[in-house]
Formats: sequence, C-alpha cells, structure tokens
Amino acid sequence: MESLNKIEVASAKKHSTYSLWACNNSLNEIALLILKEKLSTIKEGYTSEVLNVIEAMKVAYLIIARYAFETDWHVPITSQIVDSITSIGAFAIDFAEEITKECNSTLNEIAFAMIKHDKYGYDIPRIAARIGVIGSVALHKNKTAIADEATTLLASLSKKYIDDSPKPNENRITEEIKRLREYCNEEHLGVKESEVYCNMYKVVEPKTIDALIESYEKKKK
Repeated sequence: MESLNKIEVASAKKHSTYSLWACNNSLNEIALLILKEKLSTIKEGYTSEVLNVIEAMKVAYLIIARYAFETDWHVPITSQIVDSITSIGAFAIDFAEEITKECNSTLNEIAFAMIKHDKYGYDIPRIAARIGVIGSVALHKNKTAIADEATTLLASLSKKYIDDSPKPNENRITEEIKRLREYCNEEHLGVKESEVYCNMYKVVEPKTIDALIESYEKKKK
C-alpha cells in the first residue's frame, strides 16, 4: 500500500493517467477488503493505512485536476478517485467511523480547492453530492452523528460554491444527490459498480435522502 501510494502521487505529477488509474483501482480494492474483513479477521484495524490511502487519493486528485483545469483537458480519473473515496467512506460506516469522517472531510477539502477552477459550475456539486451519499447511508444506518456532520460540511461548501464559483447554481447539489440514487438503481450497472457505494446507496429510501437534504437546507440558511 505504501508503494502504491508513492506511485499514485508520482503518476499524478507526471500526468500519467494509465498508471494513476491502475494504482487508484488497486488502492480502492485493498481499502475495501480491509474494511470488509475487519470484524472477522483483523483485530488491530489498519485504520492508519486506510487513512494514508485517502490522503494519497486526495493529493493525486488535486495534482491532476489542477493540470486538467489549466489545460482544459478532460480527465475521467478524477471522477474515479472521488468515487473511490466515497466508496471507502460508505463502507467504513459500519467498521470505522473515523475513516468515514475523513472521507467526508477529504471530499469537502477537494471541492473547496477546486471551486474557482470549476468554470461550468458542475464539478463541485458532483463532489458535494458524494458527501450527501455518505450522509444518507449513515442516516439509513441510524448513524445520526455522521449524517449531521455531513450536512454541516455541505452547508459550508454550498455557501462557498455560491460565493466563489464562476457559474453557481444553488439547486445543483440537491439535484445531484437525488440523481445519484437514480443512477445507482439503473440496471445497466455492472458487477464492479455494484461493489462500490452504489450498492449501499440504492437501498436508501427516498424519504431518508429527503430528510438529509432538509437538514442541509436548514443549515444553509
């Protein structure tokens, strides 16, 4: 994992998207395996290792995203990194709340760093919606403290987005949170997608998502 961390960051610095993609996939799979196995076989946790994975993903995202914005180059790997962080955060709810909180904080930090670069006003709501996904899954599992923290982050991020985005849209974050549930329930999703956060988000009832959004809207005022 330590070697993959170093390779991922180096790949981002060199804008080597193929090796970045491979490293991110590997780190994501290892982190999820650790979380899935923790209660039955891993007694000591490996929390710090998973936190290091999240940090490496954040650094890689920021490096490649800034380059993409500067060169007006579309790089799909940034979306994959965000999805990986979301998956780790959603899976960790049952096993390590510290990791879930770090995933939410990392998504928030990435979004804050990219607001002024998001010239069309769409990328930030997509990132913010992943915080909403983790918060909704947490609320579904009665982890109200995590859900509350998620809505607090969303409210703060929304204000910054409205103030500083080149093309803000106040409703875009809530629309994206709802759209993601529809996406996760689409039949075309393959096996790999079913292993990530979609598998958890698609069973969250709409009323639970509405409750999270209502809490977020109240804090935003």
